[in-house]
Amino acid sequence: MSATKNPILAFILLVFLLLTIFPGCSSDDKLVPITTKVHGHLKIRGTGDIINDKSYKIGFGPSNVLQESQMYEVAYTDADGYFEFSHEAIMGETDVRSQLYSLRFLDEVPDQTFYFPSDLIFNTNNIPGEENTFSMGYQGEANLYLTKKAWLELVVKRSGSQTPSFLNVRFGGYNISLSTNQNLKVVLPGMGNWLNRIDFFQHNEQGKYVNTPEYIQLGEMDTTHLTLEF
Repeated sequence: MSATKNPILAFILLVFLLLTIFPGCSSDDKLVPITTKVHGHLKIRGTGDIINDKSYKIGFGPSNVLQESQMYEVAYTDADGYFEFSHEAIMGETDVRSQLYSLRFLDEVPDQTFYFPSDLIFNTNNIPGEENTFSMGYQGEANLYLTKKAWLELVVKRSGSQTPSFLNVRFGGYNISLSTNQNLKVVLPGMGNWLNRIDFFQHNEQGKYVNTPEYIQLGEMDTTHLTLEF
């Protein structure tokens, strides 16, 4: 029985011929290499001064990774505080399709005027931009910043008939709740040489939960006083 008289056999032969003629249609060709290249300096947050007193270890890896063992690459800054990374990933692999990369400081801080990254907890409202977070395929500058120590002495006074029954104060990773007519005086760590944000959550006259943010510039290695009344 010839192939022309058997439609199933004819179809199989046609598919075989097409795969032979067009081998580039295989699924492997959908895996496209994507190269990410970044370069930058180790700097002081706020001032932009380059830290180059010695060589420091910098890590490059997924933005949700903190441990050195999980970094893709590790490098050291040179005499000018400069570093660079180049990493190739495969677009199509499930773990990198929408990958965000970041830089991590993996060394000892220059001196006691700096916060070590794990010593200073800040929520996303207080992190000034995402200057060291970038998408797969990015090629350009990405600096890494260390934060100088600073402190905020916050005084909250609550008095009068307009005092809300509930007030929640958030600064960095700190969350403080105050009841009616309860005052507050506290010293909290902040980011030196930077505009820090404080959030005040309370109920308005319509009973809605609203946020009233305040911003304050903190100088490095200094305590800044702020008094607010609610």
